[in-house]
Amino acid sequence: MTKNKNMDIRAIRTRKQIMTALMDLLKKKNFESIRVADITAEAMINRATFYNYFTDKYQLLEAVTKEILLVDIQKDLASSDFSIDLLEQIYLLLTDFHLKMSNFCSSNYEELSTGTDAILRQEVRGAILKSLQVSFPNEADEDLDSFARILSWTIFGLAYEWQLSRKDSPQAYFARFRKNLENMVQTAHVTEH
Repeated sequence: MTKNKNMDIRAIRTRKQIMTALMDLLKKKNFESIRVADITAEAMINRATFYNYFTDKYQLLEAVTKEILLVDIQKDLASSDFSIDLLEQIYLLLTDFHLKMSNFCSSNYEELSTGTDAILRQEVRGAILKSLQVSFPNEADEDLDSFARILSWTIFGLAYEWQLSRKDSPQAYFARFRKNLENMVQTAHVTEH
């Protein structure tokens, strides 16, 4: 029992070491120029060990995004009721994510955001869908899913557009679109309780 527990701890430590190595390398190089050999050298492991944990550097980037960069988003959105305020909270978490990511790896932010966009959209859609299901249990799941997709693309787009301009604070930028979002929600016959 103790031996298995120690092996699990070593495996967790090694996996984290690989993820940290990629994050450290992203501060110095762009993602496309990073090779598995660079990651293994930075993590002080051999290639076989790397491949025990990840199939390639793209799967590693996905794991880093989900398990390290998205932790705040996942934690903050756990089972919230649907509201415009929730959409604003998601939007602010996304803008904060973009800021952290651009500060973390400014030289290759655009390249990395391409790899993380799909993961972010999936997380945002999932959070919105859960909140809609909690708030509207009698609505058909496919209707709620469709509306969650529309809202997630809308919120994701707002956060992306803010990231491009950064003329206003994230809060002021969202405030400009709040009434439109309220109208869109009302038009869809989904109202807050």
